[in-house]
Amino acid sequence: MFRQLTLFAGVGRRKVYRPATPHVHTETSRQAAEAVRPIASELERRVYQYLASCGILGATDEQIQEALGMDGNSERPRRKSLEQKGYVRDSGLKRPTRSGRLATVWVVTEKPFPLSEPTDATTPAR
Repeated sequence: MFRQLTLFAGVGRRKVYRPATPHVHTETSRQAAEAVRPIASELERRVYQYLASCGILGATDEQIQEALGMDGNSERPRRKSLEQKGYVRDSGLKRPTRSGRLATVWVVTEKPFPLSEPTDATTPAR
């Protein structure tokens, strides 16, 4: 006879499967990071400027990707970097994606964003 298990059957009695973290720092991951390094600041600037143009309405990652024609694997790390640096934040709002799932709406913070990198001529002398 078939015995149906409950959703939580066995929890606490044996180790629960947890998949590996999505980024395992493989050689190909390191190569990809090196390849994007020269243009990463430009991509970050584009993400920031788009979010700034959205104002208080903000945008989800999916909306940023669509507006900028950027792949998620390029956009998300740039948005995450902006978040870690304090230039963008979670608005506290959620918005449905194409799949119907709710996604975080991102907005810019009050922290001024340096729109251009200083050159040698503009770098202050020490």
